[in-house]
Amino acid sequence: QDFTNKNLTYGTMEDERDGHIYKTKQIGSQLWMAENLNYSGATGEIGICYGKKLQNCEVAGRYYSWDEYMDAQDSLPPSTSQGICPDGWAVPDPEDYTQLIKYTTVECGYTGSTCAGTTLFAKGAWEFSWDDFAFGDRVDMYGFSAIGGMLFKGGGFSKNRANLCIASKSNDNLKYATMFITRTEMDGLGVERSLSNSLCNLRCIKKAPTTYKNEAE
Repeated sequence: QDFTNKNLTYGTMEDERDGHIYKTKQIGSQLWMAENLNYSGATGEIGICYGKKLQNCEVAGRYYSWDEYMDAQDSLPPSTSQGICPDGWAVPDPEDYTQLIKYTTVECGYTGSTCAGTTLFAKGAWEFSWDDFAFGDRVDMYGFSAIGGMLFKGGGFSKNRANLCIASKSNDNLKYATMFITRTEMDGLGVERSLSNSLCNLRCIKKAPTTYKNEAE
């Protein structure tokens, strides 16, 4: 199933490594992949599909650990933020998501306050869809089309939450862009520390990858 917004026009990009074509969307000054990365590596060893079924990867992309999506070992820092993103694309950093949140935040009519990132959820792709609730046409109005589903290492799955990979790690503490929605609450998008036993989906952003200094060299 395609959860992107049928009322919007998307660009496309081809991952030359495997021929996979992804939809892309310009949001403000940023160009994002509008689908989760589904790259499995040269021999199919990177990332996992929900339920270990390839058809689920075609819908939601793959779930990755830090060393997989940053293309690095836990004991050795990555050389750049490109990770496993295609050439010319990079793993987003917290500042990228902060900019996305700022650009897409809207007022919450039912509370009189603002809701960060609530316009980024894909319609019908969560445990409870707010398509007919207060946000109406503002649901996925920017075409980011975030899909619900958080997979845990060793098994376990939660459809009302999603972790999006970030190129940030300090003292073995990972950060993910986290989205959360339930029948009574829609938290939107925020950057926070991840659960230590959870994996993430990767949304690459179009930009020159950041080069890191590897102090171990």
